[in-house]
Amino acid sequence: MHPVQHPLVKLFIGCAAYFGFAQLGLLFAIPPGFASAIWPAAGIALGLYLMLGRWVVPGIFLGSLLANLQVSFSSASFDGQLLIIPSLIALASCLQLYVAKSLLFKFLTPPIALHSGHFIFRFFVIIGPMACLTASSIAAIGISLINQFDLSQGLFLWFTWWIGDILGVLFFTPIVLLLFNSPLLSAVSKRFRIILPAITLFALMSSVFIYSRSSYLNERQNQFNESTAAFSDQIKIFENTVNQYLYAIAAHIGLNKNLSQEQFKQFVYSIQNQNINIRAIAWAPKIKASERKTYEQFLRQRGLEKHKIRTIDRNQKVTIAPRQDYYLPITYSEPFQKNVDAIGLDLKSHPFIATSISKAIHNRQVVLTPKIHLVQSLEKLNGMIAYYPVFDPVEANQLLGLVEIVFETDQVFDAIYKASENDFNYQTVYFVDDKESIAFQNNTHKDDAQFSYSISFDFFDKHYRTYFQSSSRFDAQSTDWFSWIVLILGSLLSVLSFIFVVLITSFNSQLALEVKSRTNDLEKANVNLMNANHAKSQFLSNMSHEYRTPLNAIIGFCQIAKDELTDPVALGYFRKIENTSYLLLDIINTVLDYSKINEGRFALNVAPFTIENTIDRLETLFAHRASRKGLDFNIITPSTPTPELSGDRIRFEQILVYLTENALKFTEQGEVQVAFETKTINSQRIRLIITISDQGIGISRDKLNRLFDAFSQEDESDTRPYSGTGLGLSITKKLIDMMGGTISVESVKHHGTEFRVIIPFDIINNSKDLGIENESTPQYLLPSSESNAISFTGKRALVVEDNHVNQIVASKLLEQLGLTVSIADDGQQAIETLNKKPFDIVFMDLQMPIMDGFSAIEAIRKSEHHRTIPVVILSASVTKEQQQRAESLGIKHYITKPYRKSQLYEVLCEYLTENNQ
Repeated sequence: MHPVQHPLVKLFIGCAAYFGFAQLGLLFAIPPGFASAIWPAAGIALGLYLMLGRWVVPGIFLGSLLANLQVSFSSASFDGQLLIIPSLIALASCLQLYVAKSLLFKFLTPPIALHSGHFIFRFFVIIGPMACLTASSIAAIGISLINQFDLSQGLFLWFTWWIGDILGVLFFTPIVLLLFNSPLLSAVSKRFRIILPAITLFALMSSVFIYSRSSYLNERQNQFNESTAAFSDQIKIFENTVNQYLYAIAAHIGLNKNLSQEQFKQFVYSIQNQNINIRAIAWAPKIKASERKTYEQFLRQRGLEKHKIRTIDRNQKVTIAPRQDYYLPITYSEPFQKNVDAIGLDLKSHPFIATSISKAIHNRQVVLTPKIHLVQSLEKLNGMIAYYPVFDPVEANQLLGLVEIVFETDQVFDAIYKASENDFNYQTVYFVDDKESIAFQNNTHKDDAQFSYSISFDFFDKHYRTYFQSSSRFDAQSTDWFSWIVLILGSLLSVLSFIFVVLITSFNSQLALEVKSRTNDLEKANVNLMNANHAKSQFLSNMSHEYRTPLNAIIGFCQIAKDELTDPVALGYFRKIENTSYLLLDIINTVLDYSKINEGRFALNVAPFTIENTIDRLETLFAHRASRKGLDFNIITPSTPTPELSGDRIRFEQILVYLTENALKFTEQGEVQVAFETKTINSQRIRLIITISDQGIGISRDKLNRLFDAFSQEDESDTRPYSGTGLGLSITKKLIDMMGGTISVESVKHHGTEFRVIIPFDIINNSKDLGIENESTPQYLLPSSESNAISFTGKRALVVEDNHVNQIVASKLLEQLGLTVSIADDGQQAIETLNKKPFDIVFMDLQMPIMDGFSAIEAIRKSEHHRTIPVVILSASVTKEQQQRAESLGIKHYITKPYRKSQLYEVLCEYLTENNQ
């Protein structure tokens, strides 16, 4: 026999499984009756019963009995009656198993196909709900009768129980059968594709319900806490009132030491609030032993012949007070007739209050006694007395006596409690030697209330804590219908989702084949796309190299010409060529960087620049063009001098060039104006405002909203008079966004357009101090006949460059700086040249035949004789990968073509001056 087939093993499995999953279900237990909104144990039990047979039923009975006894014992002490409800529930749970199995085999025939509509309808709509009526009905009726629930509480208990069992059966019975591959089910491939979603659905539904239930309980708890506030406030008001009485009477007696009984009575009633429940207000003067006979004679004169100075012993017997130094007998007490038995009672010798009196006299404060038997009603232990000492106002240490206020705790606190809404019961305890002792409580106090709350407070000189428990009325009003609506809707959605998962899983095999075929096609297409993307990136890299190489020659010869020519007209031409070349370079960079912008790989190059130089370049580029078109071109400069700024000058000028170019292109007559304005943000930042306005064709209002979209144009027809890609404004907007700025446009059709650009920039207070190269003045001053420039005469430089024109440019610029220059056409020639004679510095191109620049650098670094020679890269390539490779080889300077002579001079100063050699 297999171990699982042994009856005792089956019994143990049933008991352990039911008890274990009952602990999970108890997380959803809801009063009244503490039925659980989700009861996984019901579904687990049915699944085990269908799998293991009848021997599992006794184990399920024991598991259910233990789980429900656990709940009963957690809220009450052991009582024989506590066995009734757990036994009834366990019996009903077992009976439900027989009903469910009978219905299952009546409506379904094994093996059962989970994906069939026949199974789905009969199990989820008929078998599950009908079978679960068994335990819910029996348990709800029994619990309601025993606990005397009203109809609404009973219905709520039944409904909750029924829903909880239904959810447990619908979710967990199929899971158990699938998990253990029950023969009751037809073969199911990939069972866990059903099991895991089912568990997930259960977890989600449970989480939503728990959240809803928790929110409701928190809200009701807050409401309950608020309902107790008035009770606590009234206790504090009572304390304050008693204190005020004591202080007032003590002050009055201090001023009137020979106060008569009538005067005492009049003063007491003049200050007393009839709404405050007080048994007595009394005065106990200090009587010396020598004054005892006189005092007792005074009592007889008042008609109290039987009253002498008395005391009370620990057996509550009143006797004549023994002789002592002095006495504190109660002399006046109001109301008199109600408290006449207390007259003459010596407080000092009272065995139960002597400690409190000593504390009051010693600390000169109000002190409250513990609960005591009042001499006026010795049969009840419900009295408390507040004492306050009265001292002579002239002789501060001379005790005159004690003022006392007597109250009965049950009357005081019951009056306060009855004035509240009665949504709670209470029990107040005080602490004696860190142990709790009950001070007072109402008769309906219970420990198993649904809501509880406690508060600590000081009552006179003692520390108290009050425990509040919700009343039966409050608990009855705490039925959480909203959470049950959430549960019903969640259950319906979850069941539908579970059915959907079962149906989908049945078609999984066919779908898997189709998905596999489509996946192969997509993988091939993805490879093609990746190859195309790589080809595009390679094309852009090659185009960048091919554009920058001739531009380097143009700009380089302009720099050479400026140093060698003296004709001002020719120098002006060369300056215009140089400025235009740089603007052309900016435009080329923009086109090449468009893909980087879209791919999120674009970064701004922040460096110092001046607005004045930007305005000069803008005027150089567009003034003549506007004049040829017959337009007025005006640039309005800032009204105040603008400091040097930090930002990406090239991208900033690209924005201005495009907007200005557009204004000229779409304006046939009138004026184009570019206005610059600055506003200070703080000492470190300014806001630059540029307004580009024209009197051109304008833009229709319906096109303004998508003006900055890619490929968007005012006129999109094939016969439009103005050409363009429609990318310019989109790129411009993205650049402005990257700079942290904004762009706006206003336009009227046939009247013109105005673009307003606002960009914040950092102020560079002293770029030289910061070690940053200025756009117009490099960090190291250029050599000239007027300056004491650093001379590099005698230094040897090797230029490794395959382009003949760029060889001439590099050689000429370096020779103007005083160096002796040698040329190598490729990396291999560079190695051979270095082996023949020494050089102080090497300028290396990257893309060359035979041996590329990186291979040559690696060879130089490996050579013992040449590894210390500084190498500077001069390349038309701007890819990030090549720059990172240069860094890995220890190359400090990577200069992209076209380059300025100032950049070469700065590098030479760093490597070849005496301080840096």
